[in-house]
Amino acid sequence: MPPIPNISPIIVSALPILNSLNANTLLKLLKKIMDGLHAQGISVVSYACDGTEVERGVQRKFLKELTERQEYQITNP
Repeated sequence: MPPIPNISPIIVSALPILNSLNANTLLKLLKKIMDGLHAQGISVVSYACDGTEVERGVQRKFLKELTERQEYQITNP
């Protein structure tokens, strides 16, 4: 989430992962989390990871599978 003055981001889900997991396995876990959030009416506006090659692979695969995408621009007050 982009930094916004005086507003803290809310971390909804954190997932410890093993080094042995591959991008396809992590993508399945990510989809499960996203589906659960969506079922509860929670809109995800940001997704982050620490940037390992496997996690970058998950991001690429996830973006390819999106059926709907919206971009927002937040102006700095």
